[in-house]
Amino acid sequence: MVKKHIVISTSKDLEKINERTKFVHFRKYISSKLLEEVIRRSKRIVCISLSTSSLKKWNKKLEEIVKNRGIKVVVLKRYGRPNYLEKMMLAKAYRNLENDDDSYLRIMGGINFR
Repeated sequence: MVKKHIVISTSKDLEKINERTKFVHFRKYISSKLLEEVIRRSKRIVCISLSTSSLKKWNKKLEEIVKNRGIKVVVLKRYGRPNYLEKMMLAKAYRNLENDDDSYLRIMGGINFR
């Protein structure tokens, strides 16, 4: 089974990314070097999501990278691990993002950052 949605906590998690990965969630931190490595490993990235703690590291260089690549950025306004139902709802929201429909994600409490 090929995973299309990957959670990145450390640089070791980069091994999980393959060419079919479309959605990446940065749980603890994000840096321009890490983001560029994620993009290099999968050219099909449609959207990245950030935890509120990852958002604290957001800067203009990261904004420029996602803008140039046309990647959508979503900040999830929740703490802790999602339960099974929330995971299913997030999966549906990510599928809708492929079609430029972010309305479902707004209902989930995420905010479209870009």
